[in-house]
Amino acid sequence: MSEAVHKKLNIACEYMDMAMQLYVEERNYFCAIHLAAAAEELLGMHLPEDKRISNVACKAQKALRIIETGKAPENTKANKKADKEAKRIVNFSKNTIKHMKDPKDTDDTTIIIDPAFEAAHWIEQALINFYKLDLSKSPTLWKFEDYRNKQIRQELGSLL
Repeated sequence: MSEAVHKKLNIACEYMDMAMQLYVEERNYFCAIHLAAAAEELLGMHLPEDKRISNVACKAQKALRIIETGKAPENTKANKKADKEAKRIVNFSKNTIKHMKDPKDTDDTTIIIDPAFEAAHWIEQALINFYKLDLSKSPTLWKFEDYRNKQIRQELGSLL
């Protein structure tokens, strides 16, 4: 393959397709998380800031914190700290699987998450941005939607 110009929107769609394929095949969930999170970021960059799902999620997390504590940040410094904390919480699973603070920190050598749940979450986050961009669905996306709909129906059926 030779060097060529590649649109980042197409790269994001490739990442998302592979994440969905891995998810449907019930394998490599950590790879699916990483790919879907990258797709979410790239797709989001094609949207206005207030329409990106990551920004909406951070605002919601910040609002939840205000409800929990009963107080809003009082000044610019406190507001920036609250923004940073909301972003840390929202991005925890995607960042914890790809970064280590310090290899000597034994608390940072393992994580406790449900990789299948997180993979579905990040794929769905990417899809929110994807749908807002009004892009054409790939065969992999159709397959993923069918698969997730069956999963959700089974989960709901077990609750009834």
